[in-house]
Amino acid sequence: MSPRASIEETLARGPGTEDDLDAVMALTNTPGWVTRYVNLDGVADAYVYASSTPAAVAGYPNVTVPAGFAGPQEALPIGVSFIGPRWADADVLDLAADFEAEVGARRAPGHLPTVGG
Repeated sequence: MSPRASIEETLARGPGTEDDLDAVMALTNTPGWVTRYVNLDGVADAYVYASSTPAAVAGYPNVTVPAGFAGPQEALPIGVSFIGPRWADADVLDLAADFEAEVGARRAPGHLPTVGG
């Protein structure tokens, strides 16, 4: 199944057009992690997945906004993505802006001491 067909099928879950989803909301990627190098640490990064690929391949709108923090000192950012149907860019941006305003998870970047150095 193509990325377009997958997105369209997911958005059209209701029994009628009035029940269709406006967007799919998913974690943008694996929650933040501490970078590790196989040749130095013997362990690779903990990166597992990303939700942006289907929308990018399909050419559909996708916007990412801050959703919270995890990890050491709650310092690693977590984002969520809103993926919408074709030509619904403005609607997807509206949903993301409403979510971002309601959750208020954005904070200015800062610097932390080196971890494990």
